[in-house]
Amino acid sequence: MKVHLSPLTLASIGILVVLAGLLPTVQAAGNALPHAWSVFPAQAYLPLALHQDPPPPTPTWRYHVASLILGRADPSGCGFQGRILDAAGAPQQGVQVRVWAEGGPAYTSAPSDGEGRWQVQVASAPVDALWHLAVVDGSGASLSSTADVPTHADARNGHQWYTVTWREMTTVPEYVVVSARRLACLENKGNHNLYIKVYDRQGMGVDGLWLRNAWQGGYDDRVTYTKNDPYLPPPVPQGAGYTDFALWASVAEYTVWVRDFGSDAVSGITTRLDAAVEDPACTQAWNGWGHWSYLVVFQRSPE
Repeated sequence: MKVHLSPLTLASIGILVVLAGLLPTVQAAGNALPHAWSVFPAQAYLPLALHQDPPPPTPTWRYHVASLILGRADPSGCGFQGRILDAAGAPQQGVQVRVWAEGGPAYTSAPSDGEGRWQVQVASAPVDALWHLAVVDGSGASLSSTADVPTHADARNGHQWYTVTWREMTTVPEYVVVSARRLACLENKGNHNLYIKVYDRQGMGVDGLWLRNAWQGGYDDRVTYTKNDPYLPPPVPQGAGYTDFALWASVAEYTVWVRDFGSDAVSGITTRLDAAVEDPACTQAWNGWGHWSYLVVFQRSPE
């Protein structure tokens, strides 16, 4: 599965989604997408970060999430790893990632190695916690938006380790993808939905924005609104700026973006997955062929 996240400005018509053996792409008429993204396999663990540091100042975004955030069960502990890529898609060395929890510990990774790899372990046992992740410079200032990713104490139906990859941007669109994550078994509980949240520059939910979810031969448009529903999966933010789409196994792959603005586009979204391969530790029939869900978060860029 390949993943494409890249800025685009939408024209009034014309969508092409290229599937199967090609790189998945959404293209609006007259607006070619320049980059291709890939989901990278888990890399060998790097030395763990040992020091802690205070929250960074107001960010200037240079990086965005470049592939779906994928988790796995691991009873030995919790952590995050991934790669840093430059604007051309090549590994970028010497870049750090900060991981912190509200009122809890904060860690900064060792600089990414020659293959762009980074890693931070946050716990030596499975824990329920919400972690915040951002690319930072040497002073701790954020160079990206902040992705919120949970770890779970349930080491079979939850996730403890995640792969998160960032790529440098040459231009910053009006709406940047903050997070694009496939939900764990205990979060999904048999659904097949694409949950969307859109924030403004200050982190407040935005109602009245149209999202387009496209596939080969069709698309669906939905507008953001205020949603307060106790039956939503716990990781899905409540309140303003919410919308969702049903996902069907009859469609091979979906791509979603903020329709009427320059926006990152998130592709690689599919329910055609084998739980034995993608979530083998899961003991519940909550993730399976045709029944997977995703949470995608966009935010208005500060530029």
